[in-house]
Amino acid sequence: MARKTKFDNIDEIMNSAAMSESEKEFSHAKIDKNTIQEINTKNIEDNPFQPRLQIKNEDLIELANSIKENGLLQPIVVNKIAKNKYEVIAGHRRLLAHKLLKRDKIKAIVSLELSREDQSYKSKMAINALIENIQRENLDILETAISLQNLLNEKIYKTKQELSKAIGKNNTYISKILSILKLEAEIIKDLEENKSLKDLEVLYELQKIKDSAMQIKLYYKIIDGKYTRAELREYNKKKKNIIENKNTKIERPYSMKISNNTLNFKYSLKSLEKKEIDDLQEEIKKLVEKYLK
Repeated sequence: MARKTKFDNIDEIMNSAAMSESEKEFSHAKIDKNTIQEINTKNIEDNPFQPRLQIKNEDLIELANSIKENGLLQPIVVNKIAKNKYEVIAGHRRLLAHKLLKRDKIKAIVSLELSREDQSYKSKMAINALIENIQRENLDILETAISLQNLLNEKIYKTKQELSKAIGKNNTYISKILSILKLEAEIIKDLEENKSLKDLEVLYELQKIKDSAMQIKLYYKIIDGKYTRAELREYNKKKKNIIENKNTKIERPYSMKISNNTLNFKYSLKSLEKKEIDDLQEEIKKLVEKYLK
């Protein structure tokens, strides 16, 4: 009779302790950096700088099923903080999946050997966790943005320039990805739960829109394929031009001349919208009536 290998819920996983035959057994007597070894899952703690926001049960079940059938194809990465004591740098989901499968050990690479008292502990753990997760586990845009902002908030890196150098990205990338945290709460929530949009340039353009309702409206239009990145950029460009014109209209040249008891006033109305022109005409009418009574 064939052994059951797939699970539909977490309870089924917790009730099964069967090991996959394809997962090889091996160990090392001596711990060396960057050497794959097996570590007891009970000796591995969570990473205090773990970038991920949340792990959905269905994703964890899918990963556990994959490990059950195919074995762990990619070892987790850990920091050794003391004898027989480790913490995850990358592979938090894989570790949880092993625990759901009741696996006592997991394949791991000891990338760092830093105690929590070490002066460089925070910076090295934080940046290694971020980079490993981005490279190995497809950390999404929002998770990356929050992780980067946390590094600045915790003063692990004092400036965006320091952070940029640490992760090997230019200053423009840092500024753009951090700016998406300014998006409306509804959009942030959707990015967190559904990861509906992964285009950094689009999210960067969206956060420029100060009208909350319009920002949300265009966000969903882009998701539905009814609005493009090019259209969004054009929208922002037009808005910018209108604002710039409004800010400079007072400085535009005008002329006023009184001759033969007649007032001649010239002013360019190109920078004004139709409603503003109507309002101006109404104000001039009131002013004229005031002095001609």
